[in-house]
Amino acid sequence: MINEPEARPPAAEHRWRWQRHTEGAIEWVAPAPGQLGVDGGTVTVSPPSAHPGRCPSCGRDTGFRVAFLVLPVCSPFGPVGEGCSRAHATETIAARWSSWADVVAAHTEAAAKLRDQPEVSEWDERTAAYLEHRGQYAAFLASAPTDAARRLALRLWSGDPPRLSVADTATIVAGILAEPPG
Repeated sequence: MINEPEARPPAAEHRWRWQRHTEGAIEWVAPAPGQLGVDGGTVTVSPPSAHPGRCPSCGRDTGFRVAFLVLPVCSPFGPVGEGCSRAHATETIAARWSSWADVVAAHTEAAAKLRDQPEVSEWDERTAAYLEHRGQYAAFLASAPTDAARRLALRLWSGDPPRLSVADTATIVAGILAEPPG
């Protein structure tokens, strides 16, 4: 039995494999680019909104589609793309969201943005701390020494938010994947 993930094209060459969904606020779903898709992440795209807006890609004034990145852990808050079509809503995702390091950077940037406001409220500070905490999980996945270590951590965290701390996860993963003595 082969345990290795299916080889995928580099993020810049990502080919979307869309599946249509007919219920709820999501109309399309496809595996995420790169490492995030290998680990079970998906990109979802909404149907066009009833409120028109200007497409950032082509300037067309029409209902927006919004793209979200859904990850096994540490999904970004809010949309990761928008546009007048599915293609325009997702055109920058492959370049910006293909590895766990990208997720770490997004969480770090979002926390810093909250703290760099002229007046930081207690709520802003708590949200920034929460984002940094979630970013630690993505950092562990970004620095995992092997695919097996990353996949095991994801299985141990099988919920969002994860129930195990990053430190406990590191100990368990190291113990399970350690070479037997002798």
